[in-house]
This record gives sequence, structure tokens and C-alpha cells, in this order.
Amino acid sequence: MDHQSKTKGATVVTGGASGIGLATVELLWQRGQRVVVADANARAIDALRDRADLPLDLACLMPCDVTDEAEVERMFERAQARFGRIAGLVQSAGIGAEIPFLDTPTRTFRQVLEVNLVGAFVVARTAARRMAAQGGGAIVNIASASGLVGNAGRSAYGASKGGLVTLT
Repeated sequence: MDHQSKTKGATVVTGGASGIGLATVELLWQRGQRVVVADANARAIDALRDRADLPLDLACLMPCDVTDEAEVERMFERAQARFGRIAGLVQSAGIGAEIPFLDTPTRTFRQVLEVNLVGAFVVARTAARRMAAQGGGAIVNIASASGLVGNAGRSAYGASKGGLVTLT
């Protein structure tokens, strides 16, 4: 590994194997940035790994469940071992549930909060501790308009994104 890759560092993108996360990853790669793609969906990670246009010198792909503190810690350890520094974090990991409020099971509500809010907290805290120790970095949390204005069919999602807005 060259000295530049150790000093420049990498951006970690949670939920980086699909959707907004993947679009973020692709933009960062186009700009020559090193990216750690963390996603709980191992199949999506494998599909990304199989892409012909994958910039191997800029990419580190790994499954990671943002709700598992030990797994998050290991992901950051591997990221720093590969790229030396965590320059940024983009939190795009999230799940939704399109269920009317009155029909939303408590377990579903808790699961959405666990991934979208508690997971974001766990990842941000882990990243922030490492960034503080290295002298700085940047964290971007992807929220939603649903976190500002409720939607009867997405109460769990809206509550989680509203919490993420205030956490940020």
C-alpha cells in the first residue's frame, strides 16, 4: 500500500451496495476516492464484487450489520487496516415498512428503529471516536422528508428518520 492511501483515508458508506448508498459509492469512485462499502445484504455485496467496473484499488467490500456493535467495530478495524484513516462516513443503511399505523406490529416498529436509528447511532459513535483520535473527519447521515412530516403508512420509518435528524 502506498503512503498516499494511508494518509488520504477512505469514506465508509453503510447501505452502500444498493440504492442511495450505491449511488454515493459510485460517485466517490468516479472522483477517485477510496470507499469501504458496508452492507448487511451479503448478496448485494457479492453482486457488487462481481462487477467488471469495480475499482479494486479504491474498494473494500464487506458485509456489516449496523445493529451489531462488535461487527461495526470489526468493520472499522478492517477499514483502517486497509486505508489507514477514516476520512468520512455516509450512513445510508436503512429499512422501511409500508404498513398502516394501526396495523404496524410492535416488532416491526422496533426493527425499523433498530436499523435506522440505533444502528446509525452505533456506527456514528464508532466512527466519531476514531475520527477524533485521528484529528477529524466528516459524517453525513441520510434521512428523509418522512422524518419531518409524518406518513400514516410509514410511521416506523418516519419516526426512525425523525430521530436520525435530531441525532445528526
